[in-house]
Amino acid sequence: PGQTVAVHTDVPYFWGAGRRDFPQWLLATMVFSGLWKDEFIDQVQVVGYLHDWKINNSVGGEFVYYNNNSNYVVVNPKYRSGSVIDGSKLLHAAKVYRPDVLAPHLDKDKENVLVYDTNDKWEVRSGDKVIQSLSTNDLRIAVVYRARCFKSSKESEEYSKYTSRMSLDNIVNSLKDELVRRQIVSKARIDAMNELDLALFLTKSYIQYPLPPLEFTYMPYNYCALSKLLPWTKPFIELIC
Repeated sequence: PGQTVAVHTDVPYFWGAGRRDFPQWLLATMVFSGLWKDEFIDQVQVVGYLHDWKINNSVGGEFVYYNNNSNYVVVNPKYRSGSVIDGSKLLHAAKVYRPDVLAPHLDKDKENVLVYDTNDKWEVRSGDKVIQSLSTNDLRIAVVYRARCFKSSKESEEYSKYTSRMSLDNIVNSLKDELVRRQIVSKARIDAMNELDLALFLTKSYIQYPLPPLEFTYMPYNYCALSKLLPWTKPFIELIC
């Protein structure tokens, strides 16, 4: 209760590139660049729901996916139903489940687990402390299934034996050259970036996350991060963030 799954994409696969070869941010950037459509491997993802409580607007927890940067589709998480998408291509998320409940604070440096106790009871534990006690009906429970899609069993077998790997330098240079071609940045500027700045610039340039709908906020920007750009605003931002 009180938690959400933020907007994200799932890790993609290509012929010659996967999570064991390259960082996940780079693989996602490759998808949204559109430069490796022929090598891209489609996926099917099913989010199945196991909780058994009545659906209503106040409970929340709906599955959300975006068809483009402005329009999103909401799917109710009905018991024993599933939402089916290719999560490596579509931005998706879950709305806050039971937004009226304040989620417990969990120390990121400790082991945080949800443990079944007895008599339909669960405990949220952080280190050696019990932070919260819940019943099964308090939980939004989902399981996720993912599979790669191939044209035939023969192609699937070929992929399992495929050993040729893409080159990291070729991938990065292709992404850089495409931004220069689109006149988003000059070659001199992008070549002068260090590795961290380049990684952030590539993801920001290719992966455009949707802004929050105006029905939910009058300020669809993360103003809490403004002090990172303008340090002098920090005393004022801290009053509201």
